[in-house]
Amino acid sequence: MQQSLLISFIVPAFNAQLTLAGCVGSIVRTMSSCGAGYEVVIVDDGSTDQTPALALALAQQYEEVRVVRQGNGGLGAARNRGINEARGQYLSFVDADDEIEVSHDSDFSVLALEPDIVAIPILKVSTSGRTSVYGNVTQRIPFGKTFSTAKDYLRRRNVIPCVCAYLWRRERLQTRFSEGIFHEDEEFTVLAMLNGGRLMCCNTLFSYRYFVREGSITNSEANAQKRKADFQLIIDRLSGYARAHPQYEPYMRAKLLWLRFDYFRLYKVFYKVIRF
Repeated sequence: MQQSLLISFIVPAFNAQLTLAGCVGSIVRTMSSCGAGYEVVIVDDGSTDQTPALALALAQQYEEVRVVRQGNGGLGAARNRGINEARGQYLSFVDADDEIEVSHDSDFSVLALEPDIVAIPILKVSTSGRTSVYGNVTQRIPFGKTFSTAKDYLRRRNVIPCVCAYLWRRERLQTRFSEGIFHEDEEFTVLAMLNGGRLMCCNTLFSYRYFVREGSITNSEANAQKRKADFQLIIDRLSGYARAHPQYEPYMRAKLLWLRFDYFRLYKVFYKVIRF
């Protein structure tokens, strides 16, 4: 294991035998090129294919990789287990079918300033291999800018919900993922930002590469009804949180409006307006 552990990469893996090696390999290549201390925590979430054997082989191949196993609990449960197992100063969540890549001007010295949250570039790779910036104009990250508190970043902003688009300082992260639901990122990111300190937008660490794949959780027709119900559940819970904590409502207002718009856009239904 390398000197001090700067980053723990948490990789939940469920039946990921086709992509796990590529995912872990990208982390090893990226971090080896910059010389920063790191670990990769593979959380095998009750896989029924060759993922467990592959994960153990990767742990034998790379000293920075270790494996924990649990019964199938879903993505939220696997990420929570990873948080509990991690030992690094910062946490980075990497899905087993995605990858990371080093920035051309990689400089990890920014982490010496100990920001609570670091927003990093996230790229979307289509099934044809075309790469584009993840998100849209309203979600554009102002790289090079620092916010004194993460909730200041959240205010008036449609923040990217994907937890993989951020590094999280482990000792300050009190939020955990809701288990057994889809869209858990939407809730986690907002709550973590409300309780986070300084947030930096930095494109000199590494980029996250999100691969659009047919049959993935987010693109599966079989999960459509549950995804719809869980999305509404998240909106209801965040709205309830804003009502119960009125000091946070001004910071949440824009994101809640965007969530309702996204719900309508994704599911073509009218979502009732909730008054605070």
